[in-house]
Amino acid sequence: MAKRQAVEAVDRTMQDITYEKLPFGGKIMVMGVKRLRLNINMRTVNDPWFSGFLLRVSDGKEETLDETFIRIPDNMSIPYTDKSNSVDTLVDAIFPSLQSKGVDSKFIISRAILSTKNESVDEINNKLIERFFGEQKVYYSF
Repeated sequence: MAKRQAVEAVDRTMQDITYEKLPFGGKIMVMGVKRLRLNINMRTVNDPWFSGFLLRVSDGKEETLDETFIRIPDNMSIPYTDKSNSVDTLVDAIFPSLQSKGVDSKFIISRAILSTKNESVDEINNKLIERFFGEQKVYYSF
C-alpha cells in the first residue's frame, strides 16, 4: 500500500526533473506488478531479465500495443479469474510460504502490494491477517 501523497510526490518530482507536465514527467512507471517489490534495486541486481525489461520500457524499445501501452509479460502478471481467487493468487505470489515465514519481520517488510483504492487495500490486508498464526492483539494509541 502506498499513500496517495507519496505517488503524487513522485509524479511532481519527475515533472520537475524532466521539465515535462505529463504524468510522471512522461516516463513510464511500472507499479503493482506481480513480484515487483518496493526495493527495485535488489530485483534488478538479482534478476537480469527484469532489469532488461525495465531498461527496454524506459528506452521506448519494449513492444507496444496501439503505440500507447506496453504489454506486461505473462510471468509478471496474474490472470484475473474472479475477485476472491485473484486476490488469493496475488497474496500467494507476493508472500509465498507465509505460514512458515510469517514470524520473520524481514520477510514481511521486504514485500509490498500496491493498490489504488482503500477498499482494495482493506480487502488484501484482511486476507493477510486471516493467514497469520497466533492470537490477535489490538493496540490503541492516542
